[in-house]
Amino acid sequence: MADFLNACARRLEAGEDAERVMVDLRARYTTLRCVNVKACLVRAMCAASREHTDACVELMARREELREWFDASVGTFRGGIERAVWTQLPPRHCENVRKFTITRAELRTCKRASATQTILKNKFSERVHGRALVRHARAVVLDDGNTVNVAELALALMLVTGRRECEILNGRSVFTPHTEYSVLFAGQAKKRGPHAEYVIPVLVRAPDVVRAVERLRSKQGGVMLSNRDTSRRYQSYLGRHVATRHPWTQCTRVHSLRGVYTCMAARLFHWDHADAFVAMCILGHTGLMESLVYTPFHLGDDFADEPRLGVGHLTIWEEESSSTSTPSTSSP
Repeated sequence: MADFLNACARRLEAGEDAERVMVDLRARYTTLRCVNVKACLVRAMCAASREHTDACVELMARREELREWFDASVGTFRGGIERAVWTQLPPRHCENVRKFTITRAELRTCKRASATQTILKNKFSERVHGRALVRHARAVVLDDGNTVNVAELALALMLVTGRRECEILNGRSVFTPHTEYSVLFAGQAKKRGPHAEYVIPVLVRAPDVVRAVERLRSKQGGVMLSNRDTSRRYQSYLGRHVATRHPWTQCTRVHSLRGVYTCMAARLFHWDHADAFVAMCILGHTGLMESLVYTPFHLGDDFADEPRLGVGHLTIWEEESSSTSTPSTSSP
């Protein structure tokens, strides 16, 4: 699959008409939603245009601190950088690459299918033993010996922070203590909001999260990978671990941990906001609908006895036109 998608990207970069490349993509993948996802992946594989790269270099000449965000392999800044930077740059890709997409009518069909899938996802709760999961994850995070492997530590960090596997394992994401039970997170994979970093609650003390991330990266040998390469390296490994190791086996898949975290955070902290709003903010989404697929989890009848962790902290997304971060502290 990767070879085919890379070949599509190289054809587009060489100037081949986007419609011709799309014909081959549609022949390879039959469902509309799959075609849409693969087209997005192909565009992401394409290098930035010369005009865009030159503008990046010119901007770095004025702002030295932006150099650490520049990815020379694709000629642009990495995702997660402040929105104000992107507004100063021309489009990342040439017109031919930007045209490599499904039609607007097809996109509307995909959105309707996604909404239907969200409804089906929320029709029934996925039941897990929440107390067993969070206690195990906390024990793993606090274990400063050499008794846990990369998979075990990564899964524990995913549960206590709610971050995706690539965000935990890519060696690039940044976790900075904010309060006792919250951190500033930078490095979101699917960037939607206007902030380069934002506040998220964590289910163990923030300094313990930071130390556990450092231990994980030491176990990984200090590698720094792209999100795509991270998924290729670790996705199957984590999947096998979840399928065979207690207590992770009660989760249907690795990504379920992100939803379990969302439901736990809504209950373990005191919030002024509704659960749906909390979920949106702590997951880094900009709309309530995006977060609904992460909330249909039943944590067990005894989870109500789990001790609260105090006042919750999060960043409220502002309007798209704003580029400043507004950390918001909720209180009961």
